[in-house]
Amino acid sequence: MKIPTDRQLRSDAGFLGFTDADVERLLVHARRARTGSTDVDGYKSSHGAAGGGRPSGISDPTCDMATSDERATPEIEKQHRLLFDMLDQAASSKRAVRNTLERLGTIQTWAKPAGQTAPECKTVDCDGVSVARGLCNACRMYVDRLKEKRETDGLPPFDVDPIVPATVIASRGKRKGQAA
Repeated sequence: MKIPTDRQLRSDAGFLGFTDADVERLLVHARRARTGSTDVDGYKSSHGAAGGGRPSGISDPTCDMATSDERATPEIEKQHRLLFDMLDQAASSKRAVRNTLERLGTIQTWAKPAGQTAPECKTVDCDGVSVARGLCNACRMYVDRLKEKRETDGLPPFDVDPIVPATVIASRGKRKGQAA
């Protein structure tokens, strides 16, 4: 069984989004697998105890069921092999998915469908299609409401259309009071 180095384990586990606690547990098991002993970290397994009620390989933090100088059992070795194989496969699969997405992004680009002649909305950060005055329907309605309010308040009209704030664009499609 090929046991990954601590560096490789940290790299793969970090890449997969494991917590620091999980990474430390992986490192403990890697050390156990390298030495062939189950008592490297002070937690002896119960496989050496006579009449112990636990299955082989289960840690016994109190060490009341373990004998001294225990060696790894075939079951522990099997579980270590399975653990490291699964970790390697998961990291390889995630890398393959990421690489494929990157390749697809370079060979396939989006193009406007034929016949679509309307330009995009001139408002920054808005991805709508303009319908009037270079604005999409939502931005146009926002600007019209501002102009109407300004007129109602007795203020002079805008010289140019006001800018639609990014916060207004980001809040579209959300109900009042809902979190982002």
